[in-house]
Amino acid sequence: MYSYSFRIKKAMAINMQHDVTEEKMVIIYKGIICAIDIHCKATESVKSVHFAISISAVLIFLSFLKVSQVFKRVLKDPSSV
Repeated sequence: MYSYSFRIKKAMAINMQHDVTEEKMVIIYKGIICAIDIHCKATESVKSVHFAISISAVLIFLSFLKVSQVFKRVLKDPSSV
């Protein structure tokens, strides 16, 4: 989020000058579009990482659950192994 606002401020810095031409406005707009694009990509990356971590946590939980069931069965009847 900080790079998002930083890039917009950087793009708008050209606008602070008194002689703003059409070419400079195009540069400003391209900078803003680039900042928004970077922000969207970062948001998607975070969502993907969050999803992967969530799936991993569920799989680890299910693995521990299965292992605990096996240990319970072994503790009840050691000769079944």
